[in-house]
Amino acid sequence: MEIVLSFLFFLNLIIFFHELGHFLLAKKMKVDVLEFSLGFPPFIFRKKIGETIYSLGLTLLGGYVKLKGEENLEENGFLASPPKVRSFIVLGGILMNVFLAYFLFSLSYLIAFPQPSEKIIVSGFLEGSPAKGFLNKGDVLRSFQIENKKYYFKDPLEVSQFFRNNLGKEIKIEIERQGEIKEITLRLPEKPLNSQAVLGIYLSNFELVKKSFPLNFYFALKELVNQTKKTIFGFYLIFKNFFTKEKAPVEVVGPVGIFNYYRNIQEFGLGYIFYFIGSLSLYLAFFNLLPLPALDGGRLIFILFEMIFKKRLELKIEALIHSLGFLLLFSLLVLITLKDILKLFR
Repeated sequence: MEIVLSFLFFLNLIIFFHELGHFLLAKKMKVDVLEFSLGFPPFIFRKKIGETIYSLGLTLLGGYVKLKGEENLEENGFLASPPKVRSFIVLGGILMNVFLAYFLFSLSYLIAFPQPSEKIIVSGFLEGSPAKGFLNKGDVLRSFQIENKKYYFKDPLEVSQFFRNNLGKEIKIEIERQGEIKEITLRLPEKPLNSQAVLGIYLSNFELVKKSFPLNFYFALKELVNQTKKTIFGFYLIFKNFFTKEKAPVEVVGPVGIFNYYRNIQEFGLGYIFYFIGSLSLYLAFFNLLPLPALDGGRLIFILFEMIFKKRLELKIEALIHSLGFLLLFSLLVLITLKDILKLFR
């Protein structure tokens, strides 16, 4: 239960910063904010300060900012504002998610930042894994011995293939556990645990590094740039796969899949958690930037159209497009969530 609550806290932290970005830019641009809410009804807190109602909903699965004049042309309203003003307000949420990612990366470097290395580390187990009890989360797999021959690997995929090539054989694994070197012996199963796993263990190759203040901010900026490149390339691969039917080396997951990843990194400490949530915040920033209806990027496309052609699309048509886009995205989210749940059962 604690893991679920902590996950919901960090998820709502990302949402809060996104909506805060819209809120702050709207206030800066003199556009009236009617309501700023974290969570949805039933409300446990509502207070009006000035023209804005601040709300806290019991259903902490999102949040929203309601601006004056989002549907009709009203004085000091969103739609009545110049295109440049509206674009800044729309971009506010995305910029705040990027800032949150940078801030969390900075904290992660102060505590313990996960950095790629040649170490192969056990990071979790599938249900029914025969290796559970022999191996623990956090164990470093140093070497593997079968029939008096030792093997050394630098990539988790090489280890997985090694297991698959030696089904049914007895194997000795030299591990490093909390600074001590140990050797365990186990027999690989005659058949893999499932189509994708022999022993049912998650393997990662990283090490935790620290950077002192203020160097942590410099390295966090480098990581932000690096993660931005990876995120953009990941979206490119997803869309390329959609049109070419090629298998992309990236996977689309929903809330259940994200929670499953989050659950598996708990034992690596707060530094890794900050890194994971920061990466998630950055991913959601760029997802929101996609030129799809109902997303911030979709709204920017309509504003850009207006700026180029000096003509606004009829408000009813734009609202209908965003509504249909929302239904499509929601349906896609449901399908992805069902896929993640089925994957857990498999």
